[in-house]
Amino acid sequence: MNNHLYLLLGAATAPVIIGLWYIFAKDRYNKEPAHMLLGAFLLGVVSILPIGIIEFIIMGIGSLVVPENSPLLSSAWAAFIAAAVTEECFKLFFLYAFVWNSPEFDERFDGIVYGVFVSLGFACVENILYIFGFLFSDGVATAYSISLMRAIFSIPCHFFCGVILGYYLSLAKFERVHTTSPGAQGSAILKGLFFAVLFHGIYDFILIYSSSFSANAPDESSFNLKTTVASAIFINVFLAFNILFWKHCYKRINHLASLLRPNSFDEQSALITCSHCGTTYMSDLSACPNCKQTTYSSALAENNSSNGWTNQDLHNLNRFPSNHEAEPPQRNPHDI
Repeated sequence: MNNHLYLLLGAATAPVIIGLWYIFAKDRYNKEPAHMLLGAFLLGVVSILPIGIIEFIIMGIGSLVVPENSPLLSSAWAAFIAAAVTEECFKLFFLYAFVWNSPEFDERFDGIVYGVFVSLGFACVENILYIFGFLFSDGVATAYSISLMRAIFSIPCHFFCGVILGYYLSLAKFERVHTTSPGAQGSAILKGLFFAVLFHGIYDFILIYSSSFSANAPDESSFNLKTTVASAIFINVFLAFNILFWKHCYKRINHLASLLRPNSFDEQSALITCSHCGTTYMSDLSACPNCKQTTYSSALAENNSSNGWTNQDLHNLNRFPSNHEAEPPQRNPHDI
């Protein structure tokens, strides 16, 4: 039995360690100090206590206000209100309180790093509790199967929710359109919370509702076409949702990772806004990381720099031949 305890503990923590290592490796320059990363992770661990208490209270309220004969409503309450809202709000609270005013929060990608560390701190404890709960209630085989499923789906869900929270926290901190007013910053942060709750809630809702649907099947001992078809639909919807969710968040990771550069120059002066989709990125990139709209090469930019062309002018000029929406920007003939 002791061997299973050690193996299951490794199975519960291994996907968390992999996620932490991945996001740490993505932060290629100006690595975050160990004490900050450890602090963010431990805050995620500590958050399990208030989250557990609030979720217990909300589930108790749900038993009073949600009809017992409505699996749809009860699943939505448990997934969105009890789980998603509670967990993501507390994660955002600890994340914001820990890093917003920290001098170490000095790059856009830092928001994602700290968001993932806080989120996976919570996920690590939750994963251990789930797996060992099934071990003592349903046996070793069930515990191993649960650990495998949670490693593939649940841990990535928490990982990417941390990405979303951190991404929009960085936008609020560093993007020029948000730094001009506290209201704009708050709007960006709440936008991140909204998307994190939405994705987390959909993830939990599919699992909870499919479980309640199967549990309420009329006869589990014999083949039931309706239940079988519904289970197949749930599985495919769940897989499709996870793929779209992962792609969405990988795009956010790569967007901010593409802005990472050594600190040998002023990053603010090297930014450019894509005229096609509005994404802000480094002017020395060959294409917009979001919509892939190409920019002029650095050689062309260098040749025209003496004539007063800016990076934004070059990007706008490059946009027109494909879209034919207007004439390209004209250079003043008196410029030298």
